Amino acid sequence: MSVEKIIRAQNGQTTVLAGMKYLHSRYNPCAEAERFVDALEITPLHQYYILIECGLGYIIPLLHAKNPDAKIISLHVSDFFTLEKISVFDCAGSEFCTQWSPSSGSLKEFLEKHIPDTGAKHIKIIEWRPAMDIYPAEYVRIIRETNIYIKRIDANKRTVHNFGWRWFLNTVRNIGRFSKVAIPQKIYADCIVCGAGPSLEKDIPGLRRILYSKKYRPFLVAVSSSLSALSSGGIMPDMVVTSDGGNWALFHLYEYIRNTPRQIPLACCLNAALPSYISQFYTLPIALNNFHAALLQSAKIPFVQIMARGTVSATALDLALFLTSGNIYTTGIDLRIDDVKIHARPYALDVFSYQKTNRFSPWYGQNFEHARAIQDGGSFNIYSDWFEEFYREHSQRIFSFSQAYVPRNETDKAHINWHIHHIPRSLNAAECVSILIDFIQNKNDAAIQQEISELIFDDGKIHTVEEIAHKAYDMSGIHKAHI
Repeated sequence: MSVEKIIRAQNGQTTVLAGMKYLHSRYNPCAEAERFVDALEITPLHQYYILIECGLGYIIPLLHAKNPDAKIISLHVSDFFTLEKISVFDCAGSEFCTQWSPSSGSLKEFLEKHIPDTGAKHIKIIEWRPAMDIYPAEYVRIIRETNIYIKRIDANKRTVHNFGWRWFLNTVRNIGRFSKVAIPQKIYADCIVCGAGPSLEKDIPGLRRILYSKKYRPFLVAVSSSLSALSSGGIMPDMVVTSDGGNWALFHLYEYIRNTPRQIPLACCLNAALPSYISQFYTLPIALNNFHAALLQSAKIPFVQIMARGTVSATALDLALFLTSGNIYTTGIDLRIDDVKIHARPYALDVFSYQKTNRFSPWYGQNFEHARAIQDGGSFNIYSDWFEEFYREHSQRIFSFSQAYVPRNETDKAHINWHIHHIPRSLNAAECVSILIDFIQNKNDAAIQQEISELIFDDGKIHTVEEIAHKAYDMSGIHKAHI
């Protein structure tokens, strides 16, 4: 790592000398920045500029002047550039600019906080290449992590394009279905998170021995798609998580509805596909964004808020981190496909493959085509990269169940105290949409308007509040007289 020094350029402005190399011009840094920005293709379509080590920030006000509506995110490879009174532009006091440096924590979590899942196509990455000569390893790492994040939210955007309208309708319907809400009190205990990948099938005997021995019993969180495999192995989870918004997700919940005691909470994202009679069960609502949170707050429904991740296994891991400060062990969260096995068996959706099986379309062949389609689609590798990075960031707390779990010599069961809230009155669809529209108007935030526009329109534009209101009421089947 080079040692940075602030020195004066020939025209009196400041520049940076790192080792024997200059980060900005030693003659006229401002003129250099102007030439650089003039050479960029700047359009109003860009809503986010990600700057890779722009040094003292000469280009920030120039970018803002060319596109005042865009947000600028400055990523630094060194904490030196965030020191007080170092930069020519102070991001700390700006409404349109924010900055990150290594001491700020996780870059991935920083990007998740400041760029919505629907923002991938509106991002422009701007590299200040002199920084790459000075900080090659750190520079490349930031570029790699940023690209991984953009690829992931681009995959999420494609999903939003196909399912956004369904998520919106689920949100409006679900807000009126919560009756018994269970909010957990954070504990210190071991937690096992079960995905539905092939490794779960192999780990079920070991899970059963641990969960039903006389020794310490960890808390078990299961995604809904793993319930059929767990149930066939005689294992009952302590909490179930569901987040998928498609109707197929309801098939995974049949096992929960039929065989799971009703006091076991169902943690569910607000836009998840839920049966109409879910009010008979204990639920833990999850808000994935600010307008989910606003709806739940307005309806006086307690909830937890976590980041939208795009996959239920990631949501379950985030929830486990929220629930306990102890160790977390994972099974069934696989970063690979085992031959043609995509999920642990039995699996709720396998029935559809069995129904289509004949001598021209054997079951093995269907699974082979399905596995190949998943691998060729690109999303599998994107989420694999995300999980690998997530595991590295939490390497002191998250471990593989099969490789690292060691039973405690205690006899207690990991116990969570649930605070039960009974919701006296459910909101109807018109009230839910009215709350959503009021929230958009009060926030007056272009990013939120963009996020909701992406959900209910398919033209890629940011729509006005009035257009969103008409479309939302229309989709919800509410007469215009309610507007």
